[in-house]
Amino acid sequence: MKFFAIGLGIGSAIGVAVSFLPNAKNNGRVKDDVKNWVDDTSNEVKTLSIGSKQALESSNELADELPQAQKTLTSLKNDLSNFQVSIKPNIEAIKSELNQTLSSVDKIKKI
Repeated sequence: MKFFAIGLGIGSAIGVAVSFLPNAKNNGRVKDDVKNWVDDTSNEVKTLSIGSKQALESSNELADELPQAQKTLTSLKNDLSNFQVSIKPNIEAIKSELNQTLSSVDKIKKI
């Protein structure tokens, strides 16, 4: 802990000294650049925080709705299976009629 405090003190002193150095790029001080960076970072953290809250709310909403969605899918699956069973005789009848028609066409072609 002692070394951490020493490092923090030295780093802070260097940071304060550097912040008063002139910045040739925009005729300001380095502290202005640091302030802008801190402001930008703060805004990005706020945006990230808001996005995280929205993602958490969406995740909770999805978790709440998932059981109903699973029930609906199961119901649709059962309905589809029942439909397939009920339509199977009709499909077989259509296939049979189609085969008879094709046989009749083949007989007519031979004539």
